[in-house]
Amino acid sequence: MKVARKAASAAHRPRRVVKLGRPSLASVKQLDREILDAAASVFLAKGYGAASMDAVTQAARISKPTLYSRYRNKADLFRSVVEDRRSQWAVAAARTNWMLGDTLEQRLRHYVASVFTWATSADVRAFDALLQTAPEEIARPLQKSRHDHMIK
Repeated sequence: MKVARKAASAAHRPRRVVKLGRPSLASVKQLDREILDAAASVFLAKGYGAASMDAVTQAARISKPTLYSRYRNKADLFRSVVEDRRSQWAVAAARTNWMLGDTLEQRLRHYVASVFTWATSADVRAFDALLQTAPEEIARPLQKSRHDHMIK
């Protein structure tokens, strides 16, 4: 019985070892990435309304102070998750820029093909559906940002 309790309590402990002193830039970036990935998973699984900061801390295996030192509230975290994912998509899309042609027609064809590819991506569609679960005051600026980026 004691072994089962130890195993169960070990599963709920944070995986990080607390070190004294300032963390390295690499470890801070890694932690930020883990938080955003965990938050994305929570938001995608539960939707905006049912997701909580507690669920994100559990998924990322971090403490509440660690999460709240980076994001004031769920809305800020949500915005960061969406913008981070869009940034990842932009980097991936830019990898095909070598295929741009010299003429306007070639460039437009490339652009249309790129938009179609991204619009039908499961990840993009999941995030579009996720935006529908967010309050309008949060979702609308993010949707406008996406639209403005596509036009640019």
